[in-house]
Amino acid sequence: TPVSPDAAVDEFLAAAAAAGESGLSEERFRQFAAAITASISQSYSTSPQTEQSVLGLIVELAGEQNANTPLRDEVHRLVGRLMADLAPEIQYQFVTFCLRRLNEDLLGSRDTRAWRPVAYVLAANYSLIKARELRRDLIEKLGLLVKENPCYKNDFFIEDLLEIHKRMRLEHLEELKEMLESGQSGTKKS
Repeated sequence: TPVSPDAAVDEFLAAAAAAGESGLSEERFRQFAAAITASISQSYSTSPQTEQSVLGLIVELAGEQNANTPLRDEVHRLVGRLMADLAPEIQYQFVTFCLRRLNEDLLGSRDTRAWRPVAYVLAANYSLIKARELRRDLIEKLGLLVKENPCYKNDFFIEDLLEIHKRMRLEHLEELKEMLESGQSGTKKS
């Protein structure tokens, strides 16, 4: 019988906590990540509320409220793995949860940084975000956070992503790619 997403995440968290600062071995980490991905995917079709609550829990554990830094680091690894492995529709929900949290820092006081680790993880996994609209939303939110929230200044990884995005005109490249793909699918139909 498949393991529930809650149980899969609980097992991962227990193992990550036990591993401490050394972290999980790559093999064990991949096993946990695969089990969590499979259970979330299974839950998506049979129990959407469970799947959504687990995605929300993972986002919460990636934030600064999780004061256990080694555990939070393992959750960040997990977020990257999930971004790579989840189906596009589930990834869409997951990234949307993350963007909502970033909005809290954007609308909060000028020194709110509860979700800065989530911003960092999303920036690190930017290229894995399948939905163009979500990539655009992320770039917009990161730009606003760096501009309006002092706690987001001097985060070189985030600022580098914004600079690369601007200099390479990635938004325009994505629009061209989308036009080409829609043209090719139109050609295939005819």
